[in-house]
Amino acid sequence: MMQSWNKFCMQGGLIEVAAKLPGAINILPDDVHKSTTMNPNALGELWKDGVKTKLTPRDRVKDGAYYPTWPGIWLLGNLGRALFSASTSRMWPWTYNECDADLSPHQAISACDPNPGYGLHPNQGRGAPEIDILEGGGAAISSSIQIAPGMPDNYRRMPIQLPDSKYCVYGKACATPGANFPDVPTSAYAYRGHRNWYQGLKYAANNRCPTDPLEVQQYEPVKAVQMNPALLTTNVYNKMQVSAGRDASADLGLIDGKGPAHWGINYNGTCFPIANGYIGAFLCDPDSKNLKCEAPRRE
Repeated sequence: MMQSWNKFCMQGGLIEVAAKLPGAINILPDDVHKSTTMNPNALGELWKDGVKTKLTPRDRVKDGAYYPTWPGIWLLGNLGRALFSASTSRMWPWTYNECDADLSPHQAISACDPNPGYGLHPNQGRGAPEIDILEGGGAAISSSIQIAPGMPDNYRRMPIQLPDSKYCVYGKACATPGANFPDVPTSAYAYRGHRNWYQGLKYAANNRCPTDPLEVQQYEPVKAVQMNPALLTTNVYNKMQVSAGRDASADLGLIDGKGPAHWGINYNGTCFPIANGYIGAFLCDPDSKNLKCEAPRRE
């Protein structure tokens, strides 16, 4: 791990990173294959069912097995230090400055504490939030912000029910109503009486990718559903009902206020960012006693 703990300070602005992510040259032992690499994207050609297809540097990754690592470029509040787990216990990913009797036991430096010591200000909540600029590999990367205490339960996605796997949300293929996307379908969330926290986020295409005709989308049907939520009946992604960002509350306005294209619509069927599969997930550090954690620490 390369890190710059306590050497880089940011209180706002834009971060740009230039990096080449790792990948594997081969997925077989050297004595099994004859070429330098068998990665179809590196070779520039893909053989499938006896048919050879030419690939360009703009083509999507064809075989995720050549990208077995999970690299990340991320920021962590400097009160916690990566790899030093004692420094992040009940610190990550807190960023909260209110005294709440229910939450303070889970936050190491709480606004309820009049004497935190170590030169810290009394009654000031502190923590170490995390911003992942990117993490992942191969065909997909993830960007996210992780903060505590996070959102109330009635703003999260619906909990996954058996027989669905807890991992079904990453492919957004859960059968549990409402478990794939916030506010989708409308019927699963109607009893709450309010929309989810994520409103008006902007998504736009990466048109360097080749077109996938199955992903080509039009603005009018998606806008009609957004204007009349009763029409939002799908539980999985349907390009006629939901933004290509897999976000029912996405901004569908004109890009840069000029158009002709709209935010959130994949007009060309190219690469498109989608709402993070972690949306509304409840994350815990190993020291947390919170009963909402998958494995809360016991005394």
